[in-house]
Amino acid sequence: MQRFDRLRRENQPVIPQDVVHVRALGADLGIATAQTALLVAFLAHQSSLMLDAIGRTLFRLSVSRRHLLDWTTAAQVTVSARLDLAGFYRQMASGVGIGIIAALVVAWTASGARPANSSGRTTSCAGSSTPAPRCTTW
Repeated sequence: MQRFDRLRRENQPVIPQDVVHVRALGADLGIATAQTALLVAFLAHQSSLMLDAIGRTLFRLSVSRRHLLDWTTAAQVTVSARLDLAGFYRQMASGVGIGIIAALVVAWTASGARPANSSGRTTSCAGSSTPAPRCTTW
C-alpha cells in the first residue's frame, strides 16, 4: 500500500505553496466581488423598503394616528407571495424605478450637460492633469 502511495506522489506534479495561495486568494476575491455586486444591485430595493417604512410610520404617528401596531407576520407574507419572475418584478418595482432614474441622471451628467465653472468651461477629471480640488468644482 505504501509503495502505491509513493508512486502516486511521484507521478503527480508538485504545486508550490505560493501558487496554491494565489489560487485561493483569487477564488476569495471572486466571491467577494460577486457579493459586492449583489449588494449594490439590491441596494435600491432595500432603500425603497426603508423609505416606505419610514414614510408609513411618520404618517401614522403624525397624521392618521391609526394602525400604529399594524404589521404582517412572516407566515402571511409566505402565503401571499408570488414566486415567479413577474412576482419578483412586482415586489422590486421601486428598486427598478430607482435604478432607471439613477441611470438617467448618470447619462445626463455624462452627456456634457454639466454646469460651467468660473472660466466658462466644464472640467472633466478623467484623463486630465488637473489636481483633485479643481476637479470637484465642475
